[in-house]
Amino acid sequence: MGLVSFNPKKLPFEATGLRTQTVGQLEQYSLESNTMRGLESYWGGIVSVGNPHLVFVLPACPSDDQVQQVGQFFEKNPRFPEGVNVGFMVVIDSKNIQLRVFERGVGETLACGTGACAAVATGIRMGVLSNTVQVHKLGGVLEIHWDGNLSTSVLMTGGAQMVFEGEFIL
Repeated sequence: MGLVSFNPKKLPFEATGLRTQTVGQLEQYSLESNTMRGLESYWGGIVSVGNPHLVFVLPACPSDDQVQQVGQFFEKNPRFPEGVNVGFMVVIDSKNIQLRVFERGVGETLACGTGACAAVATGIRMGVLSNTVQVHKLGGVLEIHWDGNLSTSVLMTGGAQMVFEGEFIL
């Protein structure tokens, strides 16, 4: 799937003035969303896997409402001038996570390969995931492998299904 970068400038991401904390080898940023749910604070990791991702680690699965509102809030946040995909990750154990992704320009998706890679890379940098992880999404399970080295690619394996077929006349 390509190389991983945690460099905010490569997303791009404007981090000026934000509080930070380091968990393992991951720098997280304190971000606030102001939605119909109210003002909420999150610690998020930013990562590029060829496209920009913001990954939140949550203690429990987010509600549909949370994914929609918080995802939409950050997708178009001025700190992400080109937009961002927003991942909501729950660590089940070191080899399994649950993940929901609000994809920029689309909304929540059932299966987002780069989102799965970004979430696993984030968890590995935090020191909470092993190098091979099963990512449980609404659309199925993907296996992501990364050795944690920024100069090696993330590998993804998983099934593929046809979900739509159509024709159109030009």
